[in-house]
Amino acid sequence: METDIVANRRRAAGALSEADDRAAGTAALVALFRAHQLAPARTALMIIGDRATAEDVVQDAFIDLYRRIDRLADHERMLPYARAAVVNKCRTVLRRRKPAFRAGRTHEPPVWSAEAAAVLGEERR
Repeated sequence: METDIVANRRRAAGALSEADDRAAGTAALVALFRAHQLAPARTALMIIGDRATAEDVVQDAFIDLYRRIDRLADHERMLPYARAAVVNKCRTVLRRRKPAFRAGRTHEPPVWSAEAAAVLGEERR
């Protein structure tokens, strides 16, 4: 009976430290995003050439980093990890565009305004 109580306390202490580690990692990630949110977006924009897709790539990279935050032992290395994740995701996007490019179709970035959509529709007629 005594050993069960000790074991439960140890498990609770371990769970608490894991929760503290996750909270510290999340706080570090939020600080990283606020301090360096433009640099990964610029990098992605230079690689991809499309602002909307570049923003999506950066967002996906930070979401993946958040999901894997408990696996990242050194929170000081988050910035290089985030940069590498953004570059790798950009390469994936370009790899997916390659078959369409070979077929003669070019990538058209999304149209954001109603006026631009109407003009584009008229040009395609």
